[in-house]
Order: sequence, then structure tokens, then C-alpha cells
Amino acid sequence: MINNARFGAIFFIVAAIIIYPRAILAVWDFHPGLYNSFEYTDNYFGSAHDQKSESILEVGPSLVMSYAEPQWAWNLEGRWARSFHGEYDEDDFYEVSVASDISIHRALQACALDYSYTQTSRRDSLDETWGRSRIHSLGATYQRDLTIMTGVSLGYNASRENNEAAGDDLVSHGGSIGISHQINQTNSMNISVGHNIHDFEQGEDTASYNADVHWMNTVTERLQAGLGCGYVHSRRDESPDEDSYSVRANIGYSPTVHIDLDISGGYTWLNQEDLDRQGSYTMSAGVLGHAEHDRFTLRASREYTEEYTSERYGTYNTRTVSFGWDRDFSRTISTSASISHLERKPTADTEEEDEKDTTTAISLLWNPNRYATFSPYYTYLRHGYEISDTIRESRYGITIEVRY
Repeated sequence: MINNARFGAIFFIVAAIIIYPRAILAVWDFHPGLYNSFEYTDNYFGSAHDQKSESILEVGPSLVMSYAEPQWAWNLEGRWARSFHGEYDEDDFYEVSVASDISIHRALQACALDYSYTQTSRRDSLDETWGRSRIHSLGATYQRDLTIMTGVSLGYNASRENNEAAGDDLVSHGGSIGISHQINQTNSMNISVGHNIHDFEQGEDTASYNADVHWMNTVTERLQAGLGCGYVHSRRDESPDEDSYSVRANIGYSPTVHIDLDISGGYTWLNQEDLDRQGSYTMSAGVLGHAEHDRFTLRASREYTEEYTSERYGTYNTRTVSFGWDRDFSRTISTSASISHLERKPTADTEEEDEKDTTTAISLLWNPNRYATFSPYYTYLRHGYEISDTIRESRYGITIEVRY
């Protein structure tokens, strides 16, 4: 089990070893600042009845640092803010967000290392556990060109999550290996294998192993088509083991220079120990558009997903639809709007209910100069259950950050 403190210590020790010899020749940026935010919510506890409103103010220092030279780059961004609650001052807390990454490029190879830490009493959606949480995340990737036509990639990720309300720490870690090969000018092949292990302090541990093969053919400059298949085995301590097999076909098409389409469809068989076999058609479709001042995305999918968190455990049949739009009104003013809908149904015979989750968000970003950022926003959350009552929440807020 990975200790909390080791996540940050390992990352910054590696960063110091890598950066120190060339630091005097590098280009540095250092921008301390002051972060402020204010939010009003009409359903602070996320309850279906007897909703309680709350106003939350956050104030604290922030920092952005960067280091760059031809073959190395390091970025660090973070903030530490004290929250002040209008009604429930016992929930005052220190909100912390830190993210850092290192990238290294050499001839024929590249690697990257990233670390993040989040400490918060807030939640992004109503299906998350209410209460304070601390999350450490670490990731590493390595890529190398073995030949002109063949490349290999390695990956590792780890996270430690502590949710005080859930009362169950979760440590997850896993690795992956991938090989890509350009067969000829129009055909390529990708093969990958990986594993993920989830260790619960009190709950049931699980491990999953996966393999995937994908072939892609470039038909024209604007059209690509491919076939793929995958396998996932999930092993659990007490619950039945599970195997899934999938086949799919996909098409990528760019009808114009401003629009990209990607469509995939297939079938997945789900074999659960001591249970009847399940199967379902799967699909995913997306549209990406961009113009001089506008960008939009539209996506829809139906698939099986594995989720092992403090809130969920197992495989789910999920359907999602999302739309996002960004517009630049000028060099200093831009806006963003999005809406997403997710339906989740457990595949196993459990007491979990079917769920429906909808999120609508709109925000405005104003950068009057390189030192100040103002961003008012509105978010509407809706979470429904098969039997239980539906929960709704509206959030109105603004964030202000001034950097030196």
C-alpha cells in the first residue's frame, strides 16, 4: 500500500534530480497570486427534501511555476484556500489543489511524470459521497521508437483516496504496455495489455486484466476505418469473477477542415461467474467542430464500464450524451457551455438502483490583462434513481484570481 506522503516526495525528488543540473540555463516563470471564490447553493447537503441553502467563500494564495529548455519541461500549479461557510461554519476547511508534471524528450524516446493532490469538502456531482476527501494521483509514461515503423509505450498510474464520510480508503494502481506498428503506408496495428488493482481498506479488493488489439486503415486523407477486439478479466475476493469479450468497428471522417466525425459500434459479451451470460450492442459517436471563434463537441455512447470507487463497485451498463460549446468573443472574453446526461444500470443482481445524472453548466471568462482572471458561472445538477426521489441542486458562483 502506497503511503500518502510518498506520492509527493517521490515526484519532487525526481523533479529536483532532473532539473538541477540545467536549471541555470533554463527559462523560468514564477507567478504567485491570490485566489478567491464565492458560491451560493440551494441544496448544500444534496437532499431530495428539506433542502438547505448555503454560501461559501474561499480565500487563499495560489502559485504557477514553469521551467523549460529544449528537451525538458516542468509545470506546477496550485492553490491553498480557506473556506468560510455562512450557515454551517463547522464545515470550514482548507481547500487544496496541486498539479505538477514533467516531460522529457530525447531522440527516439520521450517520458512524462505527473502528480496531483486534491483536498476538498466539495463535490462535482450529486452521486459523489458528501464530505471531506483527499486524493493523491501519480502517473508515468514512457515511449520509444524501436524502428521507423514500430514503437513501444509503457504506463503506470497510482492513486490514494480518503473519504471521511465513506470511511473506506482506496488505493488503486496499475500498468500497461502497448506496441504500435505501421504495417505499410495505409495500415497500422496497435496491441496493448494492462492491469489495475483496487485495494479497499474495508471493502472487497479487486483486480482487472485487459488486452486489446486494433487495426486501422487509412482509406483517404479524410477517411479512416478500423476493426478491434478486447478482453477484460475481473477477479474479486468474494464476489463472482467476471469476463468480457468485445468486438468493434470504427470510422473516422473529416467532411471539411472544420468538422471531424468518429463513429464506432460493436458487441460485448459479459460472463459473470454463477450467473447467466449477458450481451449488448455498444456504440460511440462524436462530432468535433471548430471555427475561427467557436468550438463544439457532441458525443453519445452506450457501453459497459467498470467502476471501483467509494460509491460504486462492479460493472455497469451506461449510456451517455454530452454537448459542449466554447466561444471567444474577443482576446479577453470567452464563454463556455455544456450539458451531459448519463444513465447507469448495474449488470449484477445487487441492491443498487438504476441512476440518471444530468449536469448543465455555463461560465464566462474575462482576462482584462495577463495578471487577473474573473469567471462567473452557473451549474445545475440533477440526480435521479429508479425508486428513490430525485435530487436537484443549483449553484451560482464566481472565481477571481490575481497573479503577479
